[in-house]
Amino acid sequence: MIMYAILSYDVDAERTQIFKILAGRFLHHTHNSVFEGHITESQLMKLQSGIEEELKDNESLVIWVFQQESYIKKIAFGYKEEFNFL
Repeated sequence: MIMYAILSYDVDAERTQIFKILAGRFLHHTHNSVFEGHITESQLMKLQSGIEEELKDNESLVIWVFQQESYIKKIAFGYKEEFNFL
């Protein structure tokens, strides 16, 4: 099953690259620490496993998962090329 996910993280500045690479394997980088895109259940499981291995106690990461992309209404302000991939 293909789902739609939005991921956002808040980690120590020197560790952002770790999560940028990890999330970028499965999702599109859309804004600072935000990624989104289509993902399968097995990809989501791999992503979650990688997050659990890397995340420290003082850091946080949230993934919103939608069964259908049609449930999402995206409103973006200002022009950014990465906002326009959908």
